[in-house]
Amino acid sequence: MVTAKAKKLFVVIAYDVSSTRKRSKIAKLLEACGRRVNKSVFECMLSKSQFAKIRNTIETLVNKKTDSVVYYTLCVNCYCNINRYPENEYEANEIVVV
Repeated sequence: MVTAKAKKLFVVIAYDVSSTRKRSKIAKLLEACGRRVNKSVFECMLSKSQFAKIRNTIETLVNKKTDSVVYYTLCVNCYCNINRYPENEYEANEIVVV
């Protein structure tokens, strides 16, 4: 049996950063590669190398004592079962290539 592997990872990145300057840098970084779904939550479709680079960049900005970042990597089945309210027509009809 041959198992197909996805070329991209679907990653939800959520952060709580106390510094406005650093928070803005993180938002700008994530806006370039993902979709903002909440003030500090982004959905990103990334290659493994992109994910590693973004994670490294974010983790150089955050303060371990006061800030936090969470990365949720979701499988294709989980991605297909995402429910949004209110549902945006563009998002509902979006084509995702994995």
